[in-house]
Amino acid sequence: MAGTGLVIEVRPSPESIAYGTPISGISPNLLTRFINELNRYKGHSLEIDGKRYTKLSSIRDINGITAVNGLNVSNPPFEMKIITQSFSDGEKLHNYLLASSIHDDFYLDNLILEICKPKNGIKIRGWHEKFENFFFLI
Repeated sequence: MAGTGLVIEVRPSPESIAYGTPISGISPNLLTRFINELNRYKGHSLEIDGKRYTKLSSIRDINGITAVNGLNVSNPPFEMKIITQSFSDGEKLHNYLLASSIHDDFYLDNLILEICKPKNGIKIRGWHEKFENFFFLI
């Protein structure tokens, strides 16, 4: 899938690098809060560290490592890609994320968000799993 969107890079904060703080992965709680911020804008597709995120996806802590759909999310730095419906929607989302307080939440976990300006040609992976609809008769 490809379209207009933006790329967000999650990086360790410069202070944590300067002080030698061990770099840990993003917590499932923080990732869920970020996705809730994104959900204020409808009509977008999301990829987190190469893993496609949909409404059916799960974010869990598996043995101390954050996983999306059962696949581990890398320690920072990693990218999140967002495809929006139009270029103007991408600009609105970009401006909203720049002004959002979610940056403070990331900074408390020694992480920063680097939000790139919207551009054309963002590519994200498709959904590899098969959607199944189970219907039971009783």
